[in-house]
Amino acid sequence: MGNKSRNAWLAIIAIALGAFSISLAEFLPVGLLYEISRSFDVSEGTAGITVTSTSILAAIAGPILTIAIGRLDRRVVVLGLSLLLIVSNVLSMSTTHFFVLVIARIILGLSVGGFWAVAMTAQAKLVPQEKVAKATSIVLGGFGIGTVISVPLASFMAAHFDLRNVFMVGCILAIAVFIIQLILQPRIPMEQGVRGKDFLELLKMRKVITVFVIAILVVGGQFAAYTYITPFFQQVTGTGPSLLSAILLVYGIVSFLSNFAAGFIAERSLKGLLVGTVVIFLISLLGISLFGHNVVISIIAFIIWAIAWGMAPLGLQLLVFSTAGNAIEAMSPIYVGIYQLSVSLGALIGGLAVDTINVTSAMWLGAFSFALVLILLTVTSTVNNRSLVSQTE
Repeated sequence: MGNKSRNAWLAIIAIALGAFSISLAEFLPVGLLYEISRSFDVSEGTAGITVTSTSILAAIAGPILTIAIGRLDRRVVVLGLSLLLIVSNVLSMSTTHFFVLVIARIILGLSVGGFWAVAMTAQAKLVPQEKVAKATSIVLGGFGIGTVISVPLASFMAAHFDLRNVFMVGCILAIAVFIIQLILQPRIPMEQGVRGKDFLELLKMRKVITVFVIAILVVGGQFAAYTYITPFFQQVTGTGPSLLSAILLVYGIVSFLSNFAAGFIAERSLKGLLVGTVVIFLISLLGISLFGHNVVISIIAFIIWAIAWGMAPLGLQLLVFSTAGNAIEAMSPIYVGIYQLSVSLGALIGGLAVDTINVTSAMWLGAFSFALVLILLTVTSTVNNRSLVSQTE
């Protein structure tokens, strides 16, 4: 039993490394838009397609790939998605044509969407039910590290090396992760695959719809505000570039660490984790909206905000697990699509608020979104107080 348990946790770490390499590849272009624009002779707005094309394809790919793979061993699926990541990175580092770069990013979108639709349910099958929260926090921790270091790493390397060398780092990492997964990942057989009607059945359930609305409000509220935090600190708080860079780095580190704290809380009460996370979001966003001109209060509120965002992805993922029950393979890809689209939707609505009112309105918009989430968590029975999450068999 000891070896079996140890091997299961090694497999979890292999999946977490996959999450790390995929998130790093997904967000690298955010720190490379100027270099992409210059290297491929396109505008920075056009260069932004390398970011949006990935998220859009990820949203579409999840449900489609879940149906297509049927009962295929999830080990094979995870390895196949890792191979797509390698292909994407090889094309990105070798091409001299912007069109090919976009194709590479589309391939990455397939890998991202498929990974989050399949890997999260696969890792839940590797450990006992009471350990799912811990396993999920480890996988999301890999995602968090990739998210935190991708942009500063890209910016640093772009300043010292050729653009293609940056993509080469992602390629080497992806190959290393594939080898590790090949060695550590066990077979994860499935008794049955997901059919199109399984998605339709889920969408008829009020509880499932409520969970998706909560996810839209949480993710959309986060990115409606966070997308415009840099101009907020520059225009409202009057923060200089050096201090702003330090604040953003601290935000990333704190959000990464709070993900693991969320795992301990979730083992005791999922509802406590979700309600606590939303309350922290509200306090921080109200603080930064009301006292944005005060540097000290704004920074403190922003760091508190980091705690909430670090806990939110784990809370949402466990909410999906606990609501879906045996239908987790069908619910997970829908959730992936909703998550990806909510990022774009939140940023879009926040941008409209900034353009029509002012940059502070984006912070108020985020606070309003989380107030709605708190009401939903209070008046509905979507979340109970048990800490264990259900798994598919």
